[in-house]
Amino acid sequence: QERSENIEDLVSELELAYNSVEDQFKEQEEAIRVQNEEMMAQVMEQYNQMSITMEEEKKAKLEQLYDKIVSFQENIDSAKA
Repeated sequence: QERSENIEDLVSELELAYNSVEDQFKEQEEAIRVQNEEMMAQVMEQYNQMSITMEEEKKAKLEQLYDKIVSFQENIDSAKA
């Protein structure tokens, strides 16, 4: 009888320990999921900002190139004249 009660107590303790580990796992899993979402949002924000910056630089360089082409064409036209 006493041994049976000890085994039942041990089983109860093991169940509590298992449930505690399972609960901690779920909490950690959720924390990692939230952290991952935050990091992905931050990476996407940085990517978008970099894309905007690069697009602005590209536009400025294309405008400079266009101005040079126009200037060269004017020089060619004036040289022909």
